[in-house]
Amino acid sequence: MPLLWNDDIADPAKRNDANFLKATSFSTGLSEAGIEQGCSDFASSSTTITGGIVPAGYNSLFHGLTPTFTPSWGTGAGIPGFPYYDQAGPGGTTTPAGYVPVFPGVDALDRIQTGGVIGDNDWIGLNPNPFPSGSAPVNSGNPSAPLPFNYNAANTVLRTNALHLAVAPGGISVNMSTGTAATAGALPTAQASQDITLGYSGGQANLFGNIPGKSVGIDVTVNLKTEIAGIARIIDQDIFYAPLVSGNPWPAGVFNCHQVWTGSVQNYIPGVRLTGSLRIAPAITKDGKVRIAKATVQSDANNPDRVALTACLTAESAYVEYNDEPVNATSFGFSDRTTVGVVPYATTSGIGPNAQLGSGLWPVDSNVLPVFQNLEKFDPAAPEYKDFGGNAPSDQPCNTAPYALVAKAGLTG
Repeated sequence: MPLLWNDDIADPAKRNDANFLKATSFSTGLSEAGIEQGCSDFASSSTTITGGIVPAGYNSLFHGLTPTFTPSWGTGAGIPGFPYYDQAGPGGTTTPAGYVPVFPGVDALDRIQTGGVIGDNDWIGLNPNPFPSGSAPVNSGNPSAPLPFNYNAANTVLRTNALHLAVAPGGISVNMSTGTAATAGALPTAQASQDITLGYSGGQANLFGNIPGKSVGIDVTVNLKTEIAGIARIIDQDIFYAPLVSGNPWPAGVFNCHQVWTGSVQNYIPGVRLTGSLRIAPAITKDGKVRIAKATVQSDANNPDRVALTACLTAESAYVEYNDEPVNATSFGFSDRTTVGVVPYATTSGIGPNAQLGSGLWPVDSNVLPVFQNLEKFDPAAPEYKDFGGNAPSDQPCNTAPYALVAKAGLTG
């Protein structure tokens, strides 16, 4: 469910490294004139660098520009990634000890899709243009050529997870102003919302046609529940620390254009009226029961139910998977809820495929980095999330202390 947008995100004239360039222009020799912050180049089709094997979609820092410092990477090549300096290393504070990758991965703009796919956090609904502004640019060279992605949808700066609706138990009172149940053993509630008592779901149905006196075969009222978590894209992130220095916590600036999960909030949608029809279709269900018919129901398009829902705006974790597997527990970049690695040193060693490339660039999924940018933290295909309809919201209630990486990067107070 898309909630907020920012036209700067997918503006093709704006780029993800603008703020980093402005913060380091004194050392790169690059002019910041005419360069504005956005995320349009943060996509799977991003510029690929030379001088090392990198994944498709890799995005070099300052791509298209030519820094004046040494080592040089060629005209318009920019540099491989965010440079970091090891004050005790061979290059000291004058030559980078290596480079941190700039890679969209699962945070890429062109992963945001519109359509009828359900259970996937990257699909935001049926409306192909969910926002009133942020229209796509025209390809001046070939106006009829398809654009690489939906610029309107890609402007999403805040959305919910893919919502999984279930019928809520009836007769339960919830004090939603405090986030606590009004009766012992009741369900968790949506904080700072209206207090309610959930009614019982039910209604009428006729297996052999319309209900007498009505034009539908099913007429029911349901009380629904769903857990809502927010997914926010970071844009125009302030640069607190530049350049990166070995041993320091990861600064927020390197996460610009990436996404974060907010905490989750239990929501209830009471008194939704649904109408539809029944179709006789006998079968044995997966749990061994006999099914007599299939029901198709929907809300009245001419009289939609309007309800207030609650979402959380507190950053809780990265959208991408953490380097928290037990096999990596002793690796330099191991990161979980309470622990996070720091910017590597010149002597930091990755093993096998985790080793630095010839350019000094760390691979995007190296075990010296705190996250794996090719993997979602809540993978829609992962079996442990099947109870959420193929996806999972943030696993912590709103205002839970965030992962150490989020807290130490300065993305929270």
